[in-house]
Formats: sequence, C-alpha cells, structure tokens
Amino acid sequence: ESHYARGTIPAGHPIVTVGVDCQGDRVEWQVVAWGRDFRRAVVQYGVFPHHISAKECWTFLDALLKQEFVNASRRKVGIDLLAIDGNAWTEDVWGWAKRHPSSKVIMVRGVPSEAAPLIARVKKERNKAGKLLAYSKRFYNFATSVLKMGLYRNLVKTDPLERGHIALPRGLEDEYFKQLTAETRRAKRLKTGFIAYEWVK
Repeated sequence: ESHYARGTIPAGHPIVTVGVDCQGDRVEWQVVAWGRDFRRAVVQYGVFPHHISAKECWTFLDALLKQEFVNASRRKVGIDLLAIDGNAWTEDVWGWAKRHPSSKVIMVRGVPSEAAPLIARVKKERNKAGKLLAYSKRFYNFATSVLKMGLYRNLVKTDPLERGHIALPRGLEDEYFKQLTAETRRAKRLKTGFIAYEWVK
C-alpha cells in the first residue's frame, strides 16, 4: 500500500505540474509532483464533464490552476505549470490558455514519430491567410511514443529512489489504472516493407 494519500504530496517532490487532456465531451486532468532524477508522484486525477469550449470548463480550469495541495511538511503548495492538450480543439484551448501567463500555462500536442525530440517548441505556425498565430510561442510538440515507452518502463520500478520511479497514492480507482496501461505497442509492416510501431488499445 502506498505511503501517502491521494490529494497530498509526498516528501522529496517540490515541483507540481498538471496535465490536461481534452476529449469530445470532457477534460481529464492529472496533478503530478516531481523530484530529483525524474522521480514523480501522482497527486490527484479527475474528469470534468464539459467540452473545452464551454464556459463551465474554463471556470473549472481557472480554479484548478489556483488549487493547492498539502505536502509532507503540512504546507500548502501551488501548481507550478499546467500543460493542456492543444491538438484537436486548438482555438478553444488557446482561448482559455491566453488568459494566463505563458510561465504558468502551455499548450502541447503529441507527435507519433519515435525519432522526434522529447519536447520541442512548435515552429511558427500561420493560418490560411498567412497570419502568424500567437499561440506558437507557448505551443510544444512532445514525442508520444518515446514518453509512453518510458512510462511503462518506470511503472514497474519498485525502488522509490530509482531514477524515474513513479509513486501512486492510496485511493485511486480501478478505472485510473486501466486507462494508465490501456495501450500496447505493436509492429506494423508498411507498404514499403519497413516496420513501424504504433500504440493501440
């Protein structure tokens, strides 16, 4: 059983981030605290049943960004950075994100290539009229496949001091764990004869 409760931050994890995934009828969010050597501890997870374009969703995310969590020293700790999925509903996400400092909120999107850098700022993007899009300054690509492989490797680590160890709190529902390990990496032969890998549920 985990040594810390859901909604609290264990010792040795001073930096707090939030990841927000936008789906058609909801947003899913996860709070993670980070320590040395990429060690991390899941703090909280939840689902808000509104699309990112809804005012209710913006209000919820505003409140989430201000939320504080109690650490091992019984001090309240705020969120350092929130990263929100800006791939499918980019303009709606940007509408919310631009209301907050770029030092506090960034937009991200996954790229499947295993040769892609782990994270890289999106190159200057323009709309159909050729106008430079303002959000490109705080929009980042991340290597989905590489990070998923790293996640799966780190989930099996049991030594809390090992590089990349992931701590999980008491109180997470079964559905959380099903979602966490829902995908597998599968080889697929291309028409060219080369082998490519994809993640499937």
